[in-house]
Amino acid sequence: MPDTCGSGCVCSGACPRCGSAGSAVPAITVRSLVKAPEEEKVAAAGGYLLCLNPACEVVYFQPGGGRLFTAAGVPVWFKDEGPDVPLCYCAGVTRGEIRRAVEEGCPPTLEAVRERTGAGKGGRCLVENPSGRCCHGALADFLAGLVK
Repeated sequence: MPDTCGSGCVCSGACPRCGSAGSAVPAITVRSLVKAPEEEKVAAAGGYLLCLNPACEVVYFQPGGGRLFTAAGVPVWFKDEGPDVPLCYCAGVTRGEIRRAVEEGCPPTLEAVRERTGAGKGGRCLVENPSGRCCHGALADFLAGLVK
């Protein structure tokens, strides 16, 4: 049974394909990123979760046998580790661009990379980022991996 945190919004649940945990995603995020003809199937009421398993093909799902979507219209940064995949969806800044900036002398800090690339400054995360959240965490994790 999905956890609703007492708010009526689905806050957690397991992916119906892989059984991994899901993370709550606003319905507007799913509606913005799921493309035709699937977008017509996105329920306005929401209750969507993002499957957090990088190996699972499911992107969004509704717990309890609801709808699921295997494509988001954009690559999902933690499911596709390619260099051309955005970490900042608002500004379209990819892993490759961030890596090049650091290789060219940009300090591997969130502040320096934001200034150099424009990452993390778009403010449209709710409708651009598959998680519906700001990219700062993904940027920080990627930068930490670069300095290892």
